[in-house]
Amino acid sequence: MAQQNDLFSDFETLSDKAWREKVIKDLKGRSFEETLVWENEVGLNHQPYYRKSDIENNKVVTDIQQAQKKNADWQTFQSFQQNTEDIEGKIKMAIANGVDQIVLDSKLNVSDEILQSDTLKIYFKDYPDLTKVSSFYIDPIGSYLKSGEKLAPFTSPLVEIFKAKQNTANDRFLLVDATVYKNAGANLVDELAFALQHAVEYFDLLTENDFAANEIANRMIFKLAFGSSYFNEIAKGRAFRYLLSKLFSAYELKQSAFVWGESNWSDLAHKDPYTNLLRTTTQSMSAVLANCDAVSALSFDDLGASSNLGIRMARNIQLILKEESYFAKVSDMAAGSYYIESLSAQIADKAWQRFLEIEDKGGLLNYFESGSMQDDLSKSIQLRLDKMKAEKRKIVGVNAYENEAADQIEIQEQGLKSNGGLKKFLLAKEIEK
Repeated sequence: MAQQNDLFSDFETLSDKAWREKVIKDLKGRSFEETLVWENEVGLNHQPYYRKSDIENNKVVTDIQQAQKKNADWQTFQSFQQNTEDIEGKIKMAIANGVDQIVLDSKLNVSDEILQSDTLKIYFKDYPDLTKVSSFYIDPIGSYLKSGEKLAPFTSPLVEIFKAKQNTANDRFLLVDATVYKNAGANLVDELAFALQHAVEYFDLLTENDFAANEIANRMIFKLAFGSSYFNEIAKGRAFRYLLSKLFSAYELKQSAFVWGESNWSDLAHKDPYTNLLRTTTQSMSAVLANCDAVSALSFDDLGASSNLGIRMARNIQLILKEESYFAKVSDMAAGSYYIESLSAQIADKAWQRFLEIEDKGGLLNYFESGSMQDDLSKSIQLRLDKMKAEKRKIVGVNAYENEAADQIEIQEQGLKSNGGLKKFLLAKEIEK
């Protein structure tokens, strides 16, 4: 009979109270809360340590775990938004080197050969000509929020596109682009609440025109930006999956949402742009660990004209995570982390309450058109900047370890100026002021 040695039985199990008393003793009179507990700009409490009791018997934690996708792998996306030199060569290179889907802006000038690629999706600011294009993304609400210029009434063109696509299975073309909120300075709670409201606007509009909620959900793809606060962003993505399942349940839907995660544009630095490789790598890791179905990384020089090196490195970040770091081998790797699970539950609760607040105000479009969204975003930006200044936070290459000899990107101003839409927020530029 094999002898069993339980090493842990030799040690006394410490209670939560005993742990806290030990920490307070070691602090020698300093306040536990003021010294060790960190609260971010949306009121999320970060404790100095976490124990099983922090998530035990928490139904939200259990529901968040159950809402995660079961497959560890993800699709590799790459976006092209600029008419750079040899754009077609760059697209062909991406297709030949491990990219599952290319997303092109409709304003790019490319040949029919490129347009007919099976891996291609074209993003349209307005509505596509279905006689010329069959594979596309549209987000008329997102386009309106960015520009402030309402396209032709949403209803008629969307209805026609849905009718034309009724016999095409597994074709997700209705984009709910929540990166517009992150890029405009939204905190992570508002970001998720706005994304849910964005989806509700589409559900309301299309169900009123006799389309089933099930069909609408099957056409949706949710795009979420992942920032540089590593653990918070992992928790945010996991909370988002749970919130989407909660929203879908309200429409009596059983399917899972498709989430596309992308590294965050507003965190990029224009000085010493190679430091952006650190940001896009950790942001891509957050997206993967948050169980996104697809991930795309921006090039380190995306603020300007993306170079061949920038595009290749953005692609290779994912390939290294997938093929060399084995991130695609284990599903929901963050599950069981007391810290991340606790953060996920906090974010989910706060984001859902915020979602309900906006619903009480008449929904997303009313909230935007009243100017309340813009006011709240401005307050979020100022709160973040004030907190960074008070805590003397550093950003490598911007206000810490600056390399004066490094190249500097000439920022393309598109989106930084607004004619009534949501203005893009670039953290590095704000810190310079």
